[in-house]
Amino acid sequence: MLRMPGFFMPDMKEVMRSPLSMTAADQRLWRVPAACSLAWALFMLWGCLNETGASGGLILRLFPFLNGMAYADKLVHASLHGVLATLLWWAAVLRARSLGRAWTLAQAACVVGLCAVYGGLIEGLQSFLTVTRGAEWLDALANTLGAGLAVLFWQRLGSRWLYSSKI
Repeated sequence: MLRMPGFFMPDMKEVMRSPLSMTAADQRLWRVPAACSLAWALFMLWGCLNETGASGGLILRLFPFLNGMAYADKLVHASLHGVLATLLWWAAVLRARSLGRAWTLAQAACVVGLCAVYGGLIEGLQSFLTVTRGAEWLDALANTLGAGLAVLFWQRLGSRWLYSSKI
């Protein structure tokens, strides 16, 4: 395993192996980021449906330095969906690799689309299930932008590390 400060990336020879030469554990590796993305999505749902009250919401209680910052809400939305998109992207890339399929730009767009739909669903649920929160188009836009930037980042980084035979 290649070790870099703050990153643990698999060796390229292991990543580029055919699915026939992969062990069963390698073929199931995609399930780890998939489970993490499900857990993160549930955390996001819980946090976004949490009543804000006088304290300003869960995120502002956890990160008080965001209080008073212009567009802090949009930054939080973009960040939450960026993390979700990152987890989904890694799960999808590892799944494609385990099946011996090439990773395509259309699959990356599906990750962004899934995050955008989930963000829209959360916005809709906020307007129906909470008293102190409501749906905002700018929040949905921030969700999609955060997911898109995360996928773009990993696509660029991944094109160098995941798909190159040189390291």
